[in-house]
Amino acid sequence: MNNIHVVHTQSLACCRDADPDVVVVDDVLFVDFQGMHAFSLAEDPAQPTPIATTISGGLDLDVHDDRLYVASFSGLVWYDVSDPRQPVFVDSLNTNLRGVSVADGVAYGRHFANPQGYIVLEVCSTPADTDGDGLIDGDELALGTDPNNPDTDGDGLSDGAEVLTHLTDPLDADTDNDGLSDGDEIGSAGMGCTDPLVADSDGDGLSDGAEVLAGLNPCDTDSDMDGLADGLEAAHGTDPLVADSDGDGLLDGTEVDMQALSGVPDCPNPAFGGDDSDGDTLSDGDEVTLGTDPCSTDTDGDTIADNIDDLPLTPGVSSGFIESDLRALCTLVKGLNLENFTAPNNNARKGRRNAICNKLNSAAKKVAQGDFASARDQLHSLLQKVDDENQPPDWMVHVGMDPTGKDVVRDDVELMIFLIELVL
Repeated sequence: MNNIHVVHTQSLACCRDADPDVVVVDDVLFVDFQGMHAFSLAEDPAQPTPIATTISGGLDLDVHDDRLYVASFSGLVWYDVSDPRQPVFVDSLNTNLRGVSVADGVAYGRHFANPQGYIVLEVCSTPADTDGDGLIDGDELALGTDPNNPDTDGDGLSDGAEVLTHLTDPLDADTDNDGLSDGDEIGSAGMGCTDPLVADSDGDGLSDGAEVLAGLNPCDTDSDMDGLADGLEAAHGTDPLVADSDGDGLLDGTEVDMQALSGVPDCPNPAFGGDDSDGDTLSDGDEVTLGTDPCSTDTDGDTIADNIDDLPLTPGVSSGFIESDLRALCTLVKGLNLENFTAPNNNARKGRRNAICNKLNSAAKKVAQGDFASARDQLHSLLQKVDDENQPPDWMVHVGMDPTGKDVVRDDVELMIFLIELVL
């Protein structure tokens, strides 16, 4: 029984009254006549549908192991037709052939100059990779890379490594546009941990290239381990390479966290020069150690600055503090020029200066004895002599720039009265 029979006859538009060469690859019919023509057989094999193809025509063609071989005056050209709808150039041989037939790894070519003779060609089972970069030449042409240059974009990675291993762009030296070449990211410049497909590998808000340029670790969000991400340090004026930028004993991240609780804008200040945020001469770190507020000069609200308050966490001061302050004020008064005191002559002025000092020492003695009420009364009496009221007349006058000696005496006496009353 004859199992081959005619099911349909059709004169293809490309090839009427001709003797074309014809091969079928999967569901695509290739017809070589006055140029290569391709037809889809997928819809209806009996009614081929024209489709576009990039294959150039020749004199003869054959197909073997997903390779389509085309013989022509210019030589033998072969294509990868594993996907016949998107053939890929593989290689060519500059040998003029008028015919070709391929079987079992051998190509038999009918030479153009000698139609009666044949040449035998070995068909390589491995497609050509001229530059040895791991990509066959046909794939390189399809990708746009140079089949004669193993590293088309010059980034230190071979084209094959980029396409097959790292998934980077072999035509772009810096695939993620982070300022580091793909080769650097894979190599030591990226510290071996950056991702050539991610511009900010550690997610800290700074690109990998910017971090490497600044000496930061592009693989660690917090290069100096201060609790503040590298990308946030610039916003706070801190150094991403120094854990305690202002040298106050507190980590930059700790100070930024404290800002949310302080209620004072940008306080405590972690930036360089911000070691004493409240200006009380105690560093922020020392204040945290003491338990005082680095954003308040007077943590306990007793009008005594933390740096001189011997009880900075409790309103008021010790009796020893008041006593010492009164005796120190007496020493200050003794050092004032006589022109600060009112009297008919210098002897009288000396007398009033001594009298003020004696009242201060007397009040200090009462405080040391625990007699705070008597100390307060003596200070009230003294305050009347320096309060700028007309009656009784003051014993001191304002001399020189503010604060004058009189201002200092008056303010300190008022403060000591306030502190004594806290004790009472």
